[in-house]
Amino acid sequence: MGSGQRELVLVVTVGGSPEPIITAIGTRRPDRCVFVCSEKSREQVPQIQEKTRRKTVYADESVIVDPDDLDGLFAECCRVIEREQRAGRDVAVDYTGGTKSMTAALLQAAIVLGAEPYLTTGERTDASRVRAGESTRRVAMAEFHGEWCWRTQLPGLLERFDYPAAEAVVRSVLDRHGAGAKLDALVPVIAGLAAWDRFAHPEADDVLRPLKKSLGVLFSFFANAREEREALESAKSAQPGEGSPKREPLGYLVADLIRNAERRAAAGRYDDAVGRLYRALELWAQMLLLSRHGITTARVDLEELLQRAPQLRETDLAARSSPAKLGLIDAWDVLSALDNSEGVVLYRRERDSLRTGLGVRNSSLFAHGFTPIDEAGWRDVERRIGGFLRVSLRAEGLADELWPQLPNDIGWFAQVAGRAPDSGSPTT
Repeated sequence: MGSGQRELVLVVTVGGSPEPIITAIGTRRPDRCVFVCSEKSREQVPQIQEKTRRKTVYADESVIVDPDDLDGLFAECCRVIEREQRAGRDVAVDYTGGTKSMTAALLQAAIVLGAEPYLTTGERTDASRVRAGESTRRVAMAEFHGEWCWRTQLPGLLERFDYPAAEAVVRSVLDRHGAGAKLDALVPVIAGLAAWDRFAHPEADDVLRPLKKSLGVLFSFFANAREEREALESAKSAQPGEGSPKREPLGYLVADLIRNAERRAAAGRYDDAVGRLYRALELWAQMLLLSRHGITTARVDLEELLQRAPQLRETDLAARSSPAKLGLIDAWDVLSALDNSEGVVLYRRERDSLRTGLGVRNSSLFAHGFTPIDEAGWRDVERRIGGFLRVSLRAEGLADELWPQLPNDIGWFAQVAGRAPDSGSPTT
């Protein structure tokens, strides 16, 4: 072992002919061997050590196992591999010898713990033994790890919309095992959805645009929400009455916040979910005031506002200095004084219910209190605020089917990843 190199431990299953094990040791030249043996096959270990000149030089070890107890064998192989890994050694396994249960257990343990699997093969003169021309090679596991990722790791992560964790898993498998085109094609899809989920809308657009036909109505939703966001950002720096979003229907960005709240709730993050509904309710009032009345809630000319809506002189707005900032309830109350649209009329009717829902948020540590929001609290807020927003958005012409939830079914991702960009829309 050269200076700075880690020690190599080779774990081998013993049984049948000892020749493949001798070949494996000669090929890999480990610093230490662990022989997984039955009571019977342990008799081969001295012979193997003698032929590989290890008997008096190396601190090898024999581990005696029940050769047919798959569960016990797996546990013992894991124990050995983990022990050596914790000691800072590299671990390789050769599962050529032994019973079928021994080889299966060692290979499983290697896969689970990240040890390198090797197999010694050569010319077979019968179905049970390799007799001549043996060579030891690393076993290609790319397809296995790709399928393992698809079938066991990704479904649970995607189901709870944990795109960052799913992307990390996929990239790790690709980096370590090069698991094939199907998994590789998944990276931009998950990365784009992860960017959208954290409100990095321009980044998501750049990543997902080549897949826009495959994404179908979902990409249209993204494009509309991003257009609204850009209009609102422009309005922040515009003069009063300028820069109002004029497009119809209105509310894609609000709908995006509602969907984001649902995803946080699916992951059990109820405080975050309620916080997003709070922002959606606030943003919806801001958008309606800006688009219909040219009012930006960050700087309101109160004198002009009170002339337009004299009934507001009876509220505490009359005592404030101008220009004023409008909070959530103030914004909706001003809108109610200026507007008789269906959604605003609904607000007048639901005002007390909405304030009750806001009280749950305000009592949490996320806002002004110390009470964590549980699933029941989330459902109550979603029923009050989320329900109001859905009806109000529909009243503005934004039908539910125009703002789909992000995908979380593994079948959807498999279909998209199996297609070339822009080859058609997957089933949703």
